Order: sequence, then structure tokens, then C-alpha cells
Amino acid sequence: MFGSVGNINAQPCALPSPHHVVDCAVSYRHMRKHIPMDAQIDLEQLLGTYAPPPQVEAPKRIRNDKHLGFRIRQRRHELRMSLEQLGHAIGCTYQQMQKYETGKNAIKATLLPTFATALDVPLTWFFEGLEV
Repeated sequence: MFGSVGNINAQPCALPSPHHVVDCAVSYRHMRKHIPMDAQIDLEQLLGTYAPPPQVEAPKRIRNDKHLGFRIRQRRHELRMSLEQLGHAIGCTYQQMQKYETGKNAIKATLLPTFATALDVPLTWFFEGLEV
């Protein structure tokens, strides 16, 4: 039956019908399962209209948070401290320490002296290598 929506083995119709588009879509979905990905053709690439998404640089604030977190993690590893030990020293959980180190949470300026004391570094150490 040509006009049926549930017909997986749909055949193209010779006469236009309201269900023609649905039959083609169903048969395309069925056919797509059986064709390897490397054999499929991307129409945008074929037509030359494909443009990769632009690489957006993270805002400076986020880059700074990540840099501070990287420096804290670097020093923590040098001292062979665990996240729990450093968290306890500054008064937070190891989960919060993970967020600081990955840059997911910003470190408040008032907390930096506590980090400096716990990691035995001068306050300026955190900003070494930071882009201005």
C-alpha cells in the first residue's frame, strides 16, 4: 500500500500523494541504518556550504579562574597534598576544591591569602604566567 505511514519498505510513488513525503522519510530512516557512516554523504560538505563552528575564546575572567586553579593544583601536587587536606586547610570540601582547581568556580580575592598560607607560597605566586 503506497500511502501508508507505517510501511517500512515504502516504494517511491509514481503519483503525488499527501503521504509521499512520509513514505520517503520512513524509507530514508530505514535505509540509513544499513549504510555505513563512512559511505554517507554530508550535503553541506557536498554543496560547499559547510562551515565549522567558530572557535570562541573563553572570556578573560574564565581563563584567569582556570589559571589560578591550575597553579593551586600544581602546588598541591608538589606538596603531595590531597584535595581533602587542602580543603580542610582552607575550610571547604574536597568537591569545592575540585571546582576551584578546574576553574568551574571562581576563587574570591579574600580567599587567596588563605590559599597562599596553606600552600606556603607568596600571594604573587598565583599570578605568575597570567596574561594581563
